[in-house]
This record gives sequence, structure tokens and C-alpha cells, in this order.
Amino acid sequence: IVEMTRQRQRQSLRQSTYTECPACGGTGQIKGQETLALQALRQVKAGLDRDNLSTVRVVAAPQAA
Repeated sequence: IVEMTRQRQRQSLRQSTYTECPACGGTGQIKGQETLALQALRQVKAGLDRDNLSTVRVVAAPQAA
């Protein structure tokens, strides 16, 4: 009989996407910097594709820039 176990090598998707909220002492979670930046890029791309814009201005918190 051969027994094999699998060890988790990475964080869960939720852990890698969200961070603990500093305002509430970690009881809540907020999107991480990389997640926010990717979300903004997707929204810009969708707007460019949909509205045929030539210029886009993004206003974001310094953490997401």
C-alpha cells in the first residue's frame, strides 16, 4: 500500500487577493493592491473597447497606483 499526501504550496485565492483591513483591526478584508490595479486596468480596457475613447484618466489611491 502506498500513501501519498499533498502539501499546499501556495496561499488560497482569497488570501492572495485580499488583505486585512487596517481600519477595523483585521476583522474585515479589503482587496489587495495588485487586485485593485488589475481591476482598474480591466475597467479602462472595457471602457476603451466600448466607448472608442482616445484618452482615459484614472484617479486612484496611491496604494493602487
